[in-house]
Amino acid sequence: MAEYRLTPTPAIAAAPVEIGGTRLAPRAPEAVQTLVLRTQDPAALAAAIEAALGPLPAIGQSALTRAGAVLLRPSRERGLLIGRCPALTLTPNFHAVDQTGFWAMIALEGESARSVLERHWRPDLGDTRFPPGAVAQSSLSGVAVTLFRESAQGFGILAPRSYAAWLFDELATTLLWVC
Repeated sequence: MAEYRLTPTPAIAAAPVEIGGTRLAPRAPEAVQTLVLRTQDPAALAAAIEAALGPLPAIGQSALTRAGAVLLRPSRERGLLIGRCPALTLTPNFHAVDQTGFWAMIALEGESARSVLERHWRPDLGDTRFPPGAVAQSSLSGVAVTLFRESAQGFGILAPRSYAAWLFDELATTLLWVC
């Protein structure tokens, strides 16, 4: 009897693209957990997150956890934990769902990164409205993504794995035109 094994494949097989000081690259897979936040008691929620991870960021912001993971808070009821995640115990205020296999990550950084994104993203990405540490969920070329600003010229994009290669190609094409 034949033996079959599943082998993991990367969500994005394309090589990084670097043009004019701007780099578009797939990121190595990291653990991603979605946190479902129960906000009936904001003080209890903040205390539970503080005990498990570190300070709860404000809505639309991100923070580093004590373990070095990144905690994104795109909305009142939802958070995303990226990176080395400690074992989280269920509490009445939040629970975590491992979605590592669902998400793919893309990094876009450099002097033209914002210009590339603005061709596909409707919300304002200016320094005042979307400073480093900011997080938002919206449509990027028709794909629902979570965008977070890592630095003045660096953005991280969490996209559904099934759309990641297509979205990477769209951004690479735009990078060619912008630079």
